[in-house]
Formats: sequence, C-alpha cells, structure tokens
Amino acid sequence: MAGLTVRAERQGSRALLDLSGELDLATISKLRDQATGQLDDVGVRELVLDFAGLTFLDSSGLGALLQIRGDAISRGAKLAIVNVPAAPARVIAIAGLNSTFGIGDAPVS
Repeated sequence: MAGLTVRAERQGSRALLDLSGELDLATISKLRDQATGQLDDVGVRELVLDFAGLTFLDSSGLGALLQIRGDAISRGAKLAIVNVPAAPARVIAIAGLNSTFGIGDAPVS
C-alpha cells in the first residue's frame, strides 16, 4: 500500500504543500487535514499544491481537491495546483476540471 506524504512550507501569505505518493480514498484525510491547517491561518492568502511527486489520483482525490478549493474560496484564499504529472493530469482532464483548478489542458487519450 503506497501512501501520501504531504510536506508543508510557508512563504509569507503563501502556503505550499508538496504531495508525494497516491491521493485516493485512503489518503485524502491527510491532505485535507494539512490544507485545513494552513487555511485556518488567517495570514494565508494562497494555498499551492505541488503535485510533482504525485503518482496516482482517483475520484475521491478529485472530490477532496474540490472541497479544499471551496474551503479556500470561503476563506478568501486562492488555490493553485502546480507541476501536475501526466497520470493525475489525465484524471483531472477527463473529469473536465482543468479550468476549475487553473491548470493547462492535458491529453486525455
């Protein structure tokens, strides 16, 4: 069973979460807890999720990302997803969520 590692870093009003591993039903609570902790800090205006180390993303992971995005918006913060590898990018594209998450189009074939 692969897991998910989430490493947090603050850069002023920006909180960066580096994800490594798999984002699925078994690991979404780890990401949600970290994201909520960062967003609870009133100084955070932007939450950046760095997917460079993400190897897998499923529908429950997408649901968690949508929830985190909603939490960020409700707190007046922005959510950015960066460095998305091909496999997770494909899942996001198939779900039609590229523009929702502000990432470029990826091939879905």
